[in-house]
Amino acid sequence: MGQVEQYFEGQWGEPVRVVVLGRVKVRRDRRRQTDRSLGCVAEVVLEILAHLTWPVAALWEFVTVPKRRRKPVAVPSGPARGQAFAVAAGLRECGGEIAVVRGAARVALVEVRDPEPVVVWEGRAQWSSSPASLYWEDGSMLLLAPR
Repeated sequence: MGQVEQYFEGQWGEPVRVVVLGRVKVRRDRRRQTDRSLGCVAEVVLEILAHLTWPVAALWEFVTVPKRRRKPVAVPSGPARGQAFAVAAGLRECGGEIAVVRGAARVALVEVRDPEPVVVWEGRAQWSSSPASLYWEDGSMLLLAPR
């Protein structure tokens, strides 16, 4: 990733670190609940089905994981109008490999292309490497994790 490092060091005038994530698939945050309720009986039935289904799903993942390469997943969470959702919308349109570029004061998500990278998002956010996440002051978060 020396090419991306050189490009951003020239643009920002400071040393940068690059973390290549690969191709990223955007998912929605399943924890976000809508205000609609299914009713007590439907919720109980769904809960029972979930408890019966998860062992089969876990076994299926265990059997099929070695056969495919996993893509990182981007999951936005927080306020619906938060920065994380805007960044996730930009990531949906990308088809190439995504890299995180970190400087002393800035962070950028870029799509790695020739001859130069395409900036998906650039700005100020707090980066956490474990788990790979971006945090914004508006309370939103973008989790970048293996699927």
